[in-house]
Amino acid sequence: MDIGLFQTHINCAKMRRKTVKKILVFLIAIVTTLSLAIPAFADSSEETVEIVNFEDGSYAVITISPNIQYRSGTTISKNKDFTYFNTENEKLWKVTLSGTFAYVSGVSSSCTSANITYTNYSGGWSCSSKNAYTSGNSAIGNATIVLKILGVQVDSIPISLTLTCDKYGNVT
Repeated sequence: MDIGLFQTHINCAKMRRKTVKKILVFLIAIVTTLSLAIPAFADSSEETVEIVNFEDGSYAVITISPNIQYRSGTTISKNKDFTYFNTENEKLWKVTLSGTFAYVSGVSSSCTSANITYTNYSGGWSCSSKNAYTSGNSAIGNATIVLKILGVQVDSIPISLTLTCDKYGNVT
C-alpha cells in the first residue's frame, strides 16, 4: 500500500472522528437543555381539600393539583379547582386558581404569578367577574359565577380561592 494513500486514509478517519465527536457534543447539549425544562416530578393524584354543600342540594368539590417542581428545586406550580355539580352529580363549571411560587428552603417563599380561569360545561352559567393577584407568598383569586335564565340573573356564587407556599415549598 502506498504511504501517501495510507496517510490520506488516516487523515479521513481522524476527520470522521472529530465530526462524530462534534455531533455527539451537540446532541448532548440539546438533551441537557431540554431536560432542564421538564418537571422533575409530579404527583399522580389530586387532593380533595373540601366539599361545599349548597341549600338546593348542589355542591362543589375543591381540589389541589399535584406539585410540579422544576429541576432547580426552588419553583413550584399548583392549581386549586372549585368544581360545581348540580343535584344530579353533573359537572356544570369549574374555576381554577393557578399559582407559581419561588422558595429558598427553610428561609423564605414568595408567589411569583397568579392566574384564574373559568371553564363552563353547561349552558346558563357564566363568569361575571374574575381577578387574580399575588400577595407575599400567596396566590389569590376571586370570581363571581352567575346563572341567567332568559337573560335574568337567578343565582350568583362568589368564589375566593387562595394558595399559600411556606418556606419549605409546601403549598396549601
